[in-house]
Amino acid sequence: MNTIPPFDHVGGHPLIDFVNTKMTPGGKLVDQLTSNGDVVAWMVDVGMIEADAIQFSTSDAPNLLDEVRTFRQQMRDMLVAIVAEQPVAEETIGVINAQLVHWQGTPQLIKTDGVYNRPFTYKLTEPAQLLALLAYTAAQFVTDVDFRYVKHCNNATCTRYFLDTSRNHSRRWCSMEGCGNRNKANKHYARKKRGG
Repeated sequence: MNTIPPFDHVGGHPLIDFVNTKMTPGGKLVDQLTSNGDVVAWMVDVGMIEADAIQFSTSDAPNLLDEVRTFRQQMRDMLVAIVAEQPVAEETIGVINAQLVHWQGTPQLIKTDGVYNRPFTYKLTEPAQLLALLAYTAAQFVTDVDFRYVKHCNNATCTRYFLDTSRNHSRRWCSMEGCGNRNKANKHYARKKRGG
């Protein structure tokens, strides 16, 4: 029986969703990236790549999973610093830039439903290019996101982060369906226990 929950996108940004692939739903640690196939599946699921963009065998990339997990931890450390109102470390910028060296993408101009877009198309021929895509997402995050709205879930046992895009920036939970409902249930149980 598969105990790994499906990918979700509660983070509000692909980089945060990437960091959130290691989480603690219900207090139990779960890593959704347990194989190279999981890495590719997550990148397809989040819309970072098309499934047919990979032109190498992921089974021939023995270090890919470890490198992706290491990069994920470095990005988690960056989010920890951001939430603590610390600047992004120069070392983190260096890590991102070291991966961006392997960037490979061709910009295209596409019109869909009367709207012009300029997506990149990829022909990924080596594992390092997958890490470069993750690094590109990290670079976009650093340059485009207002760090004031990067938050950690208020549930003390939850490890997930999110970008608070609510109207008054008062969001407290990674998701109302998960941690928000657990918080409500715990408060209800505590009131009943007190007899109120």
